[in-house]
Amino acid sequence: IGGGLAGITAARTLSDQGYHTFLIEKQEQLGGQALSINETWQKENVAENLGRMIAEVEGDDNIEIHTGAQISHVEGFVGNFKTTIKNGSESKELEHGVTVIATGANELKPDQYLYGNDDRVVTGLELERKLIDNDQVLTENNSTLFIQCVGSRSPERPYCSKVCCTQSIKNGLQLKKRYPEMDIYILYRDM
Repeated sequence: IGGGLAGITAARTLSDQGYHTFLIEKQEQLGGQALSINETWQKENVAENLGRMIAEVEGDDNIEIHTGAQISHVEGFVGNFKTTIKNGSESKELEHGVTVIATGANELKPDQYLYGNDDRVVTGLELERKLIDNDQVLTENNSTLFIQCVGSRSPERPYCSKVCCTQSIKNGLQLKKRYPEMDIYILYRDM
């Protein structure tokens, strides 16, 4: 199981049912993309809730956590798997009956709208990180423009991520609260 929110939730659920669970995370820290989100649109503190969830799995004797680990080999069948993980130069074989794959997701890094060419153009998660860190670069802007659905809802990516619009509104309101003189614009398709 991966170590993002879905993986942590799955590990807790399996452990609560009495199953010994291996939580494998390729990063050095559990949390996945939730580490880059400050709060939900409903003002729920993501960092606080994530910290509580991580503490719960770390304190659970039924959950064995491996961070900084890569899966190098899998063999077997349902009810009888052997998975080899590598952490640096060390390898370990884990025996288990089922596998839950919670791979997580990465935000799109677009090749449009000057992203990567102008430091003022950031993704939603990058802006969220700047808000969390109280980045002073935010004070340099007189206005902020959010462009929704960049790179999605197209033949290559026909889906909606279901989080961008609410996060943009939340972050736009947060920017307006911090910097009342800032003009905020949100370009959207059909919110």
